[in-house]
Amino acid sequence: CTHSDESYKPSDGTYSDPERGSIYQVAAALADALEEKGATCEVSDALHYPHDAGAYRRSRQTAVQLLKSGPDALLDIHRDAFDNPDGSAGTTAVDGTARVMLVAGTDEGGLPHPDWQENLANALKLQALLNRSAPGLCRDLDLRTERFNQHETPGSLLVEVGASGNTLAEALRSARILANALVTLIRGEAA
Repeated sequence: CTHSDESYKPSDGTYSDPERGSIYQVAAALADALEEKGATCEVSDALHYPHDAGAYRRSRQTAVQLLKSGPDALLDIHRDAFDNPDGSAGTTAVDGTARVMLVAGTDEGGLPHPDWQENLANALKLQALLNRSAPGLCRDLDLRTERFNQHETPGSLLVEVGASGNTLAEALRSARILANALVTLIRGEAA
């Protein structure tokens, strides 16, 4: 959780909690759901606060540490910072879930990122799986010029679970759906 202060305003009463945002609860719920499916997960509780330009530098140290165990995937869990213009939080009609957006970095910013196309391909497969199991859950994939530490290993992805206007409960429901799709993707059961 690079932006370790991210929270969900309707349920937490704040967009940001520098002590420990509720985004960690979403990451833990995702890990629990993955483990129920037989995956082995390691969740870091490292704080990368403040939410500034140095957050990715600080979280890179965490990513490098996590990679020592040889994972199949490295996920950076976030929540988006927007509220819809109509005041809604962007929830879907799928059982009150928070919408999910996958973010894939590239080397367009001038920094090396040799596996970005593989990460993008995995993100597109994951998006298809999510939209097949829960139509409308995914927002459009966001392809960015930044690396977001995804250059450290193939199988890296930044996942925005909901937005600041969603509730934690909505984000937790989305984490369970995300876990199902991730297991399917990693096991190569469908694409």
